[in-house]
Amino acid sequence: MPYARAAHTDVEVHVWVRDMLIASGGVTTAHRDETLAGVLTSARGGAASWITQLYVDPEFVGQGIGTRVVAQARATLPSAVRLYAFRQNVHSRRFYERHGFRAIKFTDSSAKEGCCPDVLHELAAQ
Repeated sequence: MPYARAAHTDVEVHVWVRDMLIASGGVTTAHRDETLAGVLTSARGGAASWITQLYVDPEFVGQGIGTRVVAQARATLPSAVRLYAFRQNVHSRRFYERHGFRAIKFTDSSAKEGCCPDVLHELAAQ
């Protein structure tokens, strides 16, 4: 993403994924044949659950991978579901809004590592 500067080295990211993200247990993967096509991570919280990461390999974008993992998250996460998206990532924001999320807060993200303005989205509890 050209608008978001890298806050960590590749090694730091790999360690964080292995030791924190996967260890948290809220990981859903999507495969095409034997290939990892997408990953969604989630966390359960008090007033809201969170989609903390969603990645679809560019080779598989537009093939329903994101829709399937978001549907799985919606079916299994209690309460409202929240997520952040970069303001400049228009494609992801449209994707989330097509799936019922609505923007509830715009931030400048000056306190975050990436310093990239973002949008807090929420899907109301079902």
